[in-house]
Amino acid sequence: MAGRKFNFSAAETPAATAQDGKKDSAPREIKRDRKANKTADAGIPEQPDPRKNLTGKAGTLSKKISTVSGPKAFDFRFVPRSKLQFYEENEYAQENIESLAEKILDMGLIHNLEVFYVLDTDCYIIDSGERRCRALDMLIDRYKDYKNPEDPGYKKYLLHVKQFENGYPCKVILSLGNEDLDRLDLRIRHYIANEEIRDRDPAKTAKHISELNALYALRNSSSGEKININKKIGEDLGLSDRQVKKYKSVQKLIPELQKKFEENEITLTEGNSYAALSTEEQEELLRLINTGAAKKEIDSLYQSISAMKKDITSKENEIKSLENEKEAAEDKVRQAQEEITLLQEKLEQETEKSIPEQEKIDGLKKQIEDAERELDQKENSHKKILADKNRQIELLKKQIKKQKEIRTAPAGFQESIKLDMHIRHLHETTENLKESYEIYKRAYQKGEQAPPSPEEYRKSILEILEEVTKMLK
Repeated sequence: MAGRKFNFSAAETPAATAQDGKKDSAPREIKRDRKANKTADAGIPEQPDPRKNLTGKAGTLSKKISTVSGPKAFDFRFVPRSKLQFYEENEYAQENIESLAEKILDMGLIHNLEVFYVLDTDCYIIDSGERRCRALDMLIDRYKDYKNPEDPGYKKYLLHVKQFENGYPCKVILSLGNEDLDRLDLRIRHYIANEEIRDRDPAKTAKHISELNALYALRNSSSGEKININKKIGEDLGLSDRQVKKYKSVQKLIPELQKKFEENEITLTEGNSYAALSTEEQEELLRLINTGAAKKEIDSLYQSISAMKKDITSKENEIKSLENEKEAAEDKVRQAQEEITLLQEKLEQETEKSIPEQEKIDGLKKQIEDAERELDQKENSHKKILADKNRQIELLKKQIKKQKEIRTAPAGFQESIKLDMHIRHLHETTENLKESYEIYKRAYQKGEQAPPSPEEYRKSILEILEEVTKMLK
């Protein structure tokens, strides 16, 4: 669309191709004359009305869609099919046209088309409604010169579709007068309109939000506006800021997980959670997903990775805190050393005077002695603090290294996750088994339950426990 000029003043109305209306418009002309006389009497000059140049249906339609309150955000008109063009960048699949045509035939056209007028080619680009346009094309091709007036389908056509033979109903978006911004807005509206009329597909919505984010960022820089992009996208698509952020976050997934998201193998919530993990951690999850592991195992792996990551982060923060404490102790020693140096300079200056003051010299010497004792204490304290902090830092670094090494052995780590799950299940099963056994035993002792006896169940349970014990030994 580069080089095109957008201007709505040259856009023609549907009636431009229709015959002039035959109804007498004299009563309306009289009313208009009366209104003009009242305006003149009030001393208000009558404004020129460009609509006077339009006659017949064109003039009637122009009067209906115009207001005296100021410029409108859009215009509504019936546009001849020959002037409608499909948007070349439309990436939405044009499917189920026949079923849509049948719905229009049965119920009529529920939503009009949205179009943008291009001056240099004198055509209208379909911003939203390509499927509706194709469905109308199909119906008009089928029934326009139909030979069987009694056909039920043709009767529906006469009622719901024939009126569009001379023009399709269109909402025409007004130009901003800036070609670059017009092109941006055309693409932005294209995404918004198609998201509104289709069942939301998470993968496509995520892609379109990413596109809208880039377009709005470009629009901000082009127009000088500073809109809140997340908020604006949320308003456009009927989403909360939080949902918009979720959709944007899946772009941080590794390509393989993005594909899983596109194929609906992982949900938006899962994709948002996994996106916070490192590339290596996402790869661990991917390996487990590709093994066909159960959802519980994958969730457990994610929880374990997240917990370990938090623990490592906590340890790293603790190391930073210890390093800061070491630096604080070093600063205290440094300050004490600087204080002693300053006192020594003052003492040297005093002793070099032609008439030194002995009392001041003695006072400075005393201050230096006290400062040196304090420095010794601080240095000793610093050594202890340094040794203690270094031990703690070294221990934390070893723990972090061990945790990271565990994560670099995917098979063992995944098996540890499975073992954790089995142990949890074993605890749950043990509690349930104990409860069931006690209930059964009481019922048997009261004579309310026929054999087998509780003792037989007890033997079976013990045999299983013995096998587990042998395995562990």
